[in-house]
Amino acid sequence: MEVQDAYHTQIKHYPELIEFLLKQDITVQYLVHKDLLHSKTSILDDLHKRLHLEGYGARIISKRDDSTFLWGNGLYSPKYTSTHYTLFLLMHLNIDPSISIYQESVLCLKELWPKYGLVRPRHYQDLCVSAMVLNMFAYAHVEELACYEIIDYILSHQFLDGGFNCSWQNKPKPQHSSLHTTLSVLEALDQYERQGIKYRLDEIKTALKLAQEFILSKQLFISTKTNQAIHPSFIVCSFPYHWRYDILRALDYFVSVNHPYDPRMKRAIELLCSRMDESGYMPVEANRIGLRHFTLEKARSHSGFNTHRMMRVLRQYANSI
Repeated sequence: MEVQDAYHTQIKHYPELIEFLLKQDITVQYLVHKDLLHSKTSILDDLHKRLHLEGYGARIISKRDDSTFLWGNGLYSPKYTSTHYTLFLLMHLNIDPSISIYQESVLCLKELWPKYGLVRPRHYQDLCVSAMVLNMFAYAHVEELACYEIIDYILSHQFLDGGFNCSWQNKPKPQHSSLHTTLSVLEALDQYERQGIKYRLDEIKTALKLAQEFILSKQLFISTKTNQAIHPSFIVCSFPYHWRYDILRALDYFVSVNHPYDPRMKRAIELLCSRMDESGYMPVEANRIGLRHFTLEKARSHSGFNTHRMMRVLRQYANSI
């Protein structure tokens, strides 16, 4: 389906799509009211207060060990039921970060940043993990010394191409950045900036622009050598996505920061439009391999999360293509 056809399809079926989305989990309902319906503050506040009491949020929270403040009996592993990935998912479910459960557990993540990030002799914490920790700290308004140290760490390891790579400490050092790591860093720095923290803010703004340009230079997923997808997983859109990169996650990031349309987005948007059905729904394309607390959406069904995100993307960019 062409981009304009896809956009007009969603406009034509807008009432049906909204009705479907408002029957999904309360998280999806909240996102629809916030991003698509632009509902009044009283409606948003009511829904937001209920996100940890109902639906997916409540089910996930109920699995925490309240004696240790941990999920999955671990901090970073097992993937993806550990505390790190559970808090990351709750953040993307828009759980109120001020609730005691989130505040108690997010402080446990300080253990992932020991000794200026040196997790073992001659090996620093992976850059993508560090970025996710920063993202969750900022989301929870936790302004720890670790936040500043992670900012220093991130800014000191930006590659010449503008992006970032967890493998910077490997030998031989990689010559190019990773889309996975770069998007994780972008999301974290955006969260950090939104919270009004000022430390090295001018340098962060410069780093953001360079990293955005790196992703755009790849047309979000294309190898400059082969003109084909860098990896098949980049065009498989899933939620939750954990640490993994995909083009819908990238486009959703660009929408969230109100980035103007760039012609290098077109190929990714066209590919996503080809996945829509005749009524404008996006499918549940994949559930990432790994442990999960439970399955949010069944494969091969209509996806509330993907449909909501695709509607955001087309609303933002379709008329510019």
